[in-house]
Amino acid sequence: MADPAYAQLAVSVLGGLGGTIILLTPGYVFSKAFGRGIRAPELSAQAFIASTAMAGVFVHAISLFWTMSLIDRAWAQFAASAREPILFAEIAVWTLVVLLIFPAVAGATWARVTDIRAQPLAAIFDWVGVGTARRTAEAWVWTFLELERRKRGSHVLVRMKSGPPYLGTFGPSSLASSDPRMRDIYLEELWPCDADGRLTAEEPMGRQVWISGESIAAIELVPEKEDDDAGTG
Repeated sequence: MADPAYAQLAVSVLGGLGGTIILLTPGYVFSKAFGRGIRAPELSAQAFIASTAMAGVFVHAISLFWTMSLIDRAWAQFAASAREPILFAEIAVWTLVVLLIFPAVAGATWARVTDIRAQPLAAIFDWVGVGTARRTAEAWVWTFLELERRKRGSHVLVRMKSGPPYLGTFGPSSLASSDPRMRDIYLEELWPCDADGRLTAEEPMGRQVWISGESIAAIELVPEKEDDDAGTG
């Protein structure tokens, strides 16, 4: 027979591990949904665990009424040595909703809320450090996120490592890589330009164009006034 002391230790370890997973999993899902793939400033291991735990506590606090009710009914069945399939199904639903679905929806919703640029909410979010600008580590990512929020296309001047630059339309169907190792860009239209960025043709030279980050020297945002005058070809 197994030593009771070792059995008790095993139960304690497994219980602590299970409790940690239940606490941190919704916090991790919440944080990922809140970040939406944005490369945020690097956190230390302690800060990451603390922020994940706080998000997990928030999720569990919201769902506490359901959790306590489920625990009471499960304990009553355990004490009565009864097994109810409906309760097992509810436990599975609780696991799916509380640990995955709800934190994902809550994180994504909170991300949208903190994207609000209207004052005074924007100032409050920036002050507490949850505004998109504060939690975005790279200016490149922040700039193209702002461009994506526009209702109409914007123009960018792409200067190549060799050859003349190009004027491109960055619109709703465009994409700029958030991977710092591959700064490629996908533009809806592309026009040839001279060295000063002036158009050399009346029609775009290509549509739905991908440009490799390895061939790009710099990308300049065309000011709004010039943007309006440039037209769309």
